[in-house]
Amino acid sequence: MTTAPSATQLHKALNQEQIDQFRRRGFIVIGKLLDDDLVASLRDEYDRLFAEARQNGRFRNLSISDTDDLDEKNNADEQMLQIMQMCERSIHFRQLL
Repeated sequence: MTTAPSATQLHKALNQEQIDQFRRRGFIVIGKLLDDDLVASLRDEYDRLFAEARQNGRFRNLSISDTDDLDEKNNADEQMLQIMQMCERSIHFRQLL
């Protein structure tokens, strides 16, 4: 698995032109934050964690009333699934902080 960018890679200072552009437009384009290999590995990790969460009920189906009934969550007609605190579930996501 590819490692997350180091703190020095993530914390580069903005130049004055970027600051001025942000003040004018409310955003700046900074380019790609994560390389493709890291994104692919995080997707794989997310899929693994989500499959695990579906088995043990540690997810929410936002399309139904909140319930602990695993069958109800998994078999609902509509699925809008959510898992939270990825950084607590996986060291790979924690490294992004």
